Amino acid sequence: MIAAALRALLSLLVPLVLIAVTVLTGLRIADSHWPVLGVTLATVSAAVGALWYWRRRRRP
Repeated sequence: MIAAALRALLSLLVPLVLIAVTVLTGLRIADSHWPVLGVTLATVSAAVGALWYWRRRRRP
């Protein structure tokens, strides 16, 4: 159960860390942070979801 809790926490922390890095580096599209944050959040969420799905489908 501890391993599951750590995986869930990691799934939440990865997007938050990347959003923080995006804000701190000052990346902008069209003079705004919002498009970059949206793309970052969508990409990271899809990657974490795909990783979760891949781990679930791999097991018999």
